[in-house]
Amino acid sequence: MKISQQTKDPYVTFIFEMNSILFGRESVKVYDERLRSNFSAIEDDFQIHAPNGKLFRSELFLNRSGVHLPLPEYMHPGYCQLEITDDYMQTAVNALAIFLNGDLDDIARIPGDYILRSARTISMLILPREKLAMTWFIVKGKTHAIDVTYETLARFHPLFKYVGGKEIARLNLSDPRILNYIGTHPDLDRHQFFYHIRACDPLQRRFYLALMTQTQVLGKSYSWTAREVARLGLLLTEVRGPDLAAINPSAMVGLSSHIMYQMSPRKLRYFTEKQTKYIRPKALNILAKKLEEYQIQQLLYGQSSQNIPLRIYFYCLIYQSVFKPY
Repeated sequence: MKISQQTKDPYVTFIFEMNSILFGRESVKVYDERLRSNFSAIEDDFQIHAPNGKLFRSELFLNRSGVHLPLPEYMHPGYCQLEITDDYMQTAVNALAIFLNGDLDDIARIPGDYILRSARTISMLILPREKLAMTWFIVKGKTHAIDVTYETLARFHPLFKYVGGKEIARLNLSDPRILNYIGTHPDLDRHQFFYHIRACDPLQRRFYLALMTQTQVLGKSYSWTAREVARLGLLLTEVRGPDLAAINPSAMVGLSSHIMYQMSPRKLRYFTEKQTKYIRPKALNILAKKLEEYQIQQLLYGQSSQNIPLRIYFYCLIYQSVFKPY
């Protein structure tokens, strides 16, 4: 038989032969066409199948069929496809089996709309992170990240914490709803938020700073700890000079060299002598160099230095503490 010879899966070969014996060769052609129509996206691959826990089970309870988890023995990882039926409970259990026993190719075949409808349930599963991260690419599909709408993100909220930082940075940050959605999401880690903040413009960063400095979040600058200073990250570049001077000196340990490099020299002048004693050496070195460059620019452009005599002394103090001879 021509069709069965092309088939590699012994189970499918057996089905073809049984249909040929019981119902004739014409039935084999009908069965072959049905397979091709159901899985037209994958040509010449007869191993694709839809796991279903109801197979080989026919019991009824109160005139209703039971819900079963598909057996792993009847699932071929890499060749599973979810079939959406009117039996919502059994469809959900079938999807669960694909998440548990399938691979990334199987999960990628789940419809994006089904992922959005079941986002909260999926987020409760204890699964490898790469499987949960795959749900974002399913929902996004061929759409660019910048074209993903706020409504889609709102439905995807339980699983949004598994989206990579670079993908978050590509979202449409000009939409204030998306901006607020990301800034108020409780489950984003520091790495994800860093990529996002780096993609923001100064106005958007000030928006986040206003959110972070609310009383119920971080409070005023004089109450920040080293951990909270580190958590703010690039948002420190938008803190006003007087607020920088009010930070507890011991909290300056949380200020990294990268953030120090991004800060404006006009704001760096507000750091006090006590604060510099707690700044890490590498960050302190960057601070000294930036203040030196700033002072040179002041002199080159002929700006009066009478209004910043303490700042010049402050710079010299830092410069000597970093570069003092042994």
